[in-house]
Amino acid sequence: MTYGAETWTLTTKTEKKLSATQQGMKLLNINYRYRKINKWVMDQTKVMDIMEIIKNRTWTLAGHIITDGV
Repeated sequence: MTYGAETWTLTTKTEKKLSATQQGMKLLNINYRYRKINKWVMDQTKVMDIMEIIKNRTWTLAGHIITDGV
């Protein structure tokens, strides 16, 4: 899901779509009727937020570009 994300231009619309897709995946087989918040599900599965992963990779790539250019 994050292949090539380092070079994506992230807009608010894209961020919302990625977050919705991540939350839409069946994690722990939890149904909406259980009324668990997303933070609880993420804590139970030990999954990082997709936006954190993409932003970390983007900064890592930027660091490599800067150090290689010197």
